[in-house]
Amino acid sequence: MTRTVTTLAIALLTLASSTLLGCGGGFECGPDTVERRGECVAVALACPHGQAAVGNTCVDLTTLCGDGAVYFEPTGRCLSAEGTPTGTTCGANTFPNDLGQCVVGEPVTCTSGTMLDPMTNSCVVTAEVCGPGAAFGDDATCQPTSEVCGADTFFDDDTGLCLPALGCRPGDVVHDGLCLSPAEALAADAAVDADGALSHPGLGGTPHTLPITAGETTSFVGTIVAPSDLSGDGELDQHFDYFVVAAEPGDAFDVHLFSLGLPAPQMEIWLRYVDDGEEVIQYLQSTATLTGNTKSRHVRMPVDGYLLLQIGPEAALAGDAPPMGGADFHYVGAITPVEGPEPQAHSLTDGDLLGSFSETAPTLIDLSDLPIGDELLLSFVEAPDHLEPSLSVWAGPDQPLITGIDSVAFTAATGSALLLVDWRTSQGEPTGDFRITAEVLD
Repeated sequence: MTRTVTTLAIALLTLASSTLLGCGGGFECGPDTVERRGECVAVALACPHGQAAVGNTCVDLTTLCGDGAVYFEPTGRCLSAEGTPTGTTCGANTFPNDLGQCVVGEPVTCTSGTMLDPMTNSCVVTAEVCGPGAAFGDDATCQPTSEVCGADTFFDDDTGLCLPALGCRPGDVVHDGLCLSPAEALAADAAVDADGALSHPGLGGTPHTLPITAGETTSFVGTIVAPSDLSGDGELDQHFDYFVVAAEPGDAFDVHLFSLGLPAPQMEIWLRYVDDGEEVIQYLQSTATLTGNTKSRHVRMPVDGYLLLQIGPEAALAGDAPPMGGADFHYVGAITPVEGPEPQAHSLTDGDLLGSFSETAPTLIDLSDLPIGDELLLSFVEAPDHLEPSLSVWAGPDQPLITGIDSVAFTAATGSALLLVDWRTSQGEPTGDFRITAEVLD
């Protein structure tokens, strides 16, 4: 029985073998395949130039890769148009190889004062190129050091500037990283420099024009140079600087004057306008005397024309000293257009007008209940002895400005008028109280 089973198994195995082997004893492989090492493998698809095999299909290389990429046959990968494998970015002085790796190119040649950075294959500056007072910084650039700073200053790392060693004092202005006084900061931004040029209009000079912009301060500087013969009479004349500002009636300005070497600077303010075809130069007011090296004044333009600012030593303007000046008689001024004071209401039936003088704030009063057509006299009955008070009246839109010292008379064209109470000159601080009475003249 056993022998019979064994014989049957051999017969079946022989039948199976004859089925797998074809004629001649080789493999039978399917379409587009061949036998290699006892296996059926696909036949390589032969694609024309410009195409690549993808599976059993030839695909145009221009559509095989995405936008901005091309097909690289040696590696069978899509590269960017610059030759970098898609999604790879190479740094400076490196390029991609066939495997999509960023590799360094041939070493660059560096010039004197630079050295090769092997990480980027580029030349960077070395400390050798930095001159005296500078050092090589962390960002590979030359930075100033404390050696550039002079005496009484120190090097500030944050700003790269030499700052005063003592630092800023209370009241100083930080201007471009430096501690300056308010006057020095104004001088640093000066729009006009008189520069010692002749500007006296009475001696053939041309006043310096100050540009005025609403809401902004215009600063100006000058030097009262040594006396010289300006008039040609063989005598030394005092040098003054003149500045001119165009203005309309009602325009108001705050004016300041500071010494930068000029002892006791002083400013006189004049009106320059045309009346009946003739040019008129008329004194208006001045800054206070005997008050030191800083002066301030509020000015209100009464007519259509120009404000003429005359600047010089206080003693020279007062006529109390011989001509003076020098290369170090410097000053700085500033002028700012302002709105002017708000008028205070006062009825003539309320009695006398009471108020106080100040350096920069005149008193503007809106007078009401005036007897129309009558002539009124306004007079100071109380005022400080050390100043010269003044009164200016606008009696109506078609009425001229009327100004008086100690008193002013005008006709009430309407039932109201504007009254400006101010001072022309003052020896010392222009402070103190005033009382003004109103009287109807017969």
